[in-house]
Amino acid sequence: MSLTNVFEVFYNCTAEIGTIAVSSEYVDDDGEFSAEGSYKADFQPYNGGLAQREYGYDGEVTACIYTEPSNGVISTGKIAVIDGVRYDVIYAEAWDMGDTALLKRRRD
Repeated sequence: MSLTNVFEVFYNCTAEIGTIAVSSEYVDDDGEFSAEGSYKADFQPYNGGLAQREYGYDGEVTACIYTEPSNGVISTGKIAVIDGVRYDVIYAEAWDMGDTALLKRRRD
């Protein structure tokens, strides 16, 4: 097993990363999602207090994902779709072994 695969035991979902179609100069939550990549991920509930302590991010956070390397596809401003639920990627960071992203659930 290579070093990049040792974390696979923690992956509990697949995260599709992409964008939502823009209409009339704003992002419509019902707009068509266009995937740029799909990554194995460890999805965890998360909160703003942890985000502030661990990443210095001061804002609403509902979840965090740790993924296999995305080569820059997972980035702030993108949309993550996990089990049919859409999240805004509000903070992303690439590590040697993969990526991490803080997520905020979009309204239903």
